[in-house]
Amino acid sequence: MGFVRSGFGSDVPISGGVVYAEIDSGQQPFLINIHLLNQWLDDILLLKEWCSKTALSVYLKQGRTINKEGHAMSNKTSAAELLHQNPYCVLSTCHANTPWITPLLYAYDEHWNLYWISSVKSRHSAFLNNNPKAIVIVYQEPDYGRKTSALYIEGTVEVCNEASSVSAALKYYSARTESGFSNAPEDYLLDSPCRFYKLNTCKAQSLGEAQWDNNLLIDRRVEIEIP
Repeated sequence: MGFVRSGFGSDVPISGGVVYAEIDSGQQPFLINIHLLNQWLDDILLLKEWCSKTALSVYLKQGRTINKEGHAMSNKTSAAELLHQNPYCVLSTCHANTPWITPLLYAYDEHWNLYWISSVKSRHSAFLNNNPKAIVIVYQEPDYGRKTSALYIEGTVEVCNEASSVSAALKYYSARTESGFSNAPEDYLLDSPCRFYKLNTCKAQSLGEAQWDNNLLIDRRVEIEIP
């Protein structure tokens, strides 16, 4: 059996958007997210037949979108899309066995090197002075149409102490946001309380397809090529 349950509690098909469909696969019913692209109840009922196929049952358990032909479709956000769509990241630093994380507004260049402005007295800046190795995570929460997506970037951080390096950072930063900072390089040099920081990316990973280990769904990371 199969039926469509809308987000408003009504047991009717919805044209467009996302619905929940409960499918009896011959064992225990489970809920899956399905994109209903102007399809009606008859299309959802076809899933009962698909669930009899082992491979498709795995796709359903992983929450992947299944098209009308029964093929799994990716609904993760790509690394490039993550960088473009999410202007905030989380920076992870460590010094003397003490970890520290902080959210940052950042910009990036064509090689996925990251730039941000921070106070020289901030804790993460002090940590980076002693240990320039850092990891940044750009994360997008799941919604009805997308799975959880994350980009992990590792590298070493340098302080932009020259007018030329500050000007280069400003080029990328001004493309990301147009307010809340100065466009004058001299405002980030000498005795300024703030500096531009650059993370030189050496490794990038994204979330791969989770894999089932008995009844546990285990996340895994996949290394991706840096442009």
